[in-house]
Amino acid sequence: AGLLLAAIPSTVLAADEVFTADLSGGAQVPPVDVDATGEATVTIADDESTVSWEITYSGLTGDPAAGHIHVGPADGTGPVMIPFDSVTATGTSGSFAAADYQTGEGLPADWAGVLAAIRDGNAYVNIHTEANQAGEVPTPARGARSRAGVSMRR
Repeated sequence: AGLLLAAIPSTVLAADEVFTADLSGGAQVPPVDVDATGEATVTIADDESTVSWEITYSGLTGDPAAGHIHVGPADGTGPVMIPFDSVTATGTSGSFAAADYQTGEGLPADWAGVLAAIRDGNAYVNIHTEANQAGEVPTPARGARSRAGVSMRR
């Protein structure tokens, strides 16, 4: 059995990395007082070529204006790293390919940096509304930190 396993390419054994988080207004920096809640699942494909997401939410103060995965510290905010093509009244899903990533000020220099930010808890999902343009329901605490990244629970 050991010889057979050694003969299988490592890519066959690879698996998607799945990260989950709850969304709440209290996780916004600074916090916002809203009843909105949600759940986010972010997945890094086993070949690391895409990041996909499935996010649901309810109780927003109005229609969502935008949604993104941001890069940033637990106690602050950061620029948009992965934009969502669309957001609906109840959620969003989609994927973003490595080939589409463009770096910029405050962003990881390359796709490997994007994946590292997600894995290391230095990224967070946020849904924005007209009433809360800076963000209404981001993902909460990264591990023991005060705010959420998509990698706080695997």
